[in-house]
Amino acid sequence: MNFVTDAVRFALHNKCTIENAPLQAYTSALLFSPINSLVRREFSREEPIWASLKPIVETSWRPCMQTLEGHSSSVRSVTFSGDGQHIVSESSDSTVKVWDTQAGGCAQTLDGHSDWVLSVVFSPDGQHIVSGSGDSTIKIWDMQTGRCLQALEGHHLYVLSIAFSADCQYVVSASSDTTIKI
Repeated sequence: MNFVTDAVRFALHNKCTIENAPLQAYTSALLFSPINSLVRREFSREEPIWASLKPIVETSWRPCMQTLEGHSSSVRSVTFSGDGQHIVSESSDSTVKVWDTQAGGCAQTLDGHSDWVLSVVFSPDGQHIVSGSGDSTIKIWDMQTGRCLQALEGHHLYVLSIAFSADCQYVVSASSDTTIKI
């Protein structure tokens, strides 16, 4: 692992500390990083001398890159954008969240469904997000602005699954009302 990659892992691992108490990066962030972290090794002289009892930490980074938090209820599905720069998630809290994979935070919250959001997907060109909900609607959102462009109705029960056609011209949905709509 090279230094830049390790520094990214360090920043993601300590994101909350760096954002909320940046001066703690020299004390707690270093102390709680894995022993073999290149950043920890490089800046070991910055560890506080008063910390005689150091925490027990892993030897190397764990496979989990980061944890994204922000929904207030269960999350059932997530998907990456085609370019890998964003993740979109849906939740029982009736919202869709767009996450920035580089910064590790919520870029925007799409709010407009009146019931659980059950399915979410990016358009193949990455310009739109489509969500299906327990309120029996499908919403098409603009990826850049987060604005709802269109609400599609027609199902009588929960919209359980949605997908875009490869050419971005059609949205297909499946519902618990036993129908598929294009």
